[in-house]
Amino acid sequence: MTIHYVRPDGSYVGGYSEKDGDIPAASPSARDAAPATVKSLICIDEECPEYADQIWQFPGWAPSRMKLLAIENAWRDSEIQAVSNQLMAIEEAEAGSDDAEPLPGTRAEWLIYRTKVRAWKDGNIEFPDEMKRPARPS
Repeated sequence: MTIHYVRPDGSYVGGYSEKDGDIPAASPSARDAAPATVKSLICIDEECPEYADQIWQFPGWAPSRMKLLAIENAWRDSEIQAVSNQLMAIEEAEAGSDDAEPLPGTRAEWLIYRTKVRAWKDGNIEFPDEMKRPARPS
């Protein structure tokens, strides 16, 4: 069985094995605990976090910023492709194609949206809050 430890601020230290037959138990070292002390570590009786950057919230793990970044980066990449497809559909509709089925919004609105989507990355004050994503033209 593995015992998991967190620092007093909730940051994850690691999982350590209990004694198993002839195999001695492992425990956090001062280096593992830093900047906290080993005595200040808190043993939690929960599964380890999915990502090492998750914070223990007494009880439960906070969302992982690394995971949120990955989700939002994937969303941005797929949305840029969707904008490209939309701009092509608008061009085809303007050329008189019967097959073009553009979504609502003008070419100018989609170009502005594309600029906002490209800016949706780490460094943007609201990133990676998915509730703050740029909205598509309507």
